[in-house]
Amino acid sequence: MKNLKHFLFASLALVLLLSCVGPANAQGLAGKFTLPYAAHWGKVTLSPGDYRFRMERTNGLVYVESGRANLGMILPASVGRGYTAGNSILVTQIANVKSVRELRLGSSGVVLYFTPANPSNHKVVQTAETRYLITILPFGE
Repeated sequence: MKNLKHFLFASLALVLLLSCVGPANAQGLAGKFTLPYAAHWGKVTLSPGDYRFRMERTNGLVYVESGRANLGMILPASVGRGYTAGNSILVTQIANVKSVRELRLGSSGVVLYFTPANPSNHKVVQTAETRYLITILPFGE
């Protein structure tokens, strides 16, 4: 029940935010990126390589694809407004575990926040968080 409430709340918040964006910024809801290392995104583990993503405006789900394969649907933990220069993905590393934490759609003014991977299977040592920023390109470039 708690997951359903979380899903409904996140979906509603995203729909409200994206309704203010307008059709001119629809290109900010899809893109491609190159991941130079393995990283977790939701329950999906991505190997180094080239990926595409698209975000449904109606429900906030992010679809990640590699080649013709759909690798997964990821629901953001929360959604916010944030204006950044360009579109990017923020990856953090804690205890040798890299996770996608933010999908920054600067052209739309929307930031999607994701829960980090659970390092429970990894020996956790008190360590600082390392951040990596990956540029997102539109599909045709």
